[in-house]
Amino acid sequence: MAVRKSELSSQFTVQQRREIDALEAKIDAYLKAKYIGQKIVPIEIEEYPHDKVRKEIERRFRRAKWKIKFEHSQLGGNKIVLS
Repeated sequence: MAVRKSELSSQFTVQQRREIDALEAKIDAYLKAKYIGQKIVPIEIEEYPHDKVRKEIERRFRRAKWKIKFEHSQLGGNKIVLS
């Protein structure tokens, strides 16, 4: 059977998979160290992630019952806000 175009476009490259795993680990470590029941937790990130990476991170954390939002500002830098 021929591979479907949608199957290929939904797959991640090796680099994207590494970025997803690294960013997830960074967020997890930050939450374990800093979260004390606050409503909003901002996490500074160096670079705004690729769209597929961002969407996968959002999917994983929403599944874990977090509200998550990526923010980009030239003045304030990039951050992820969780609540």
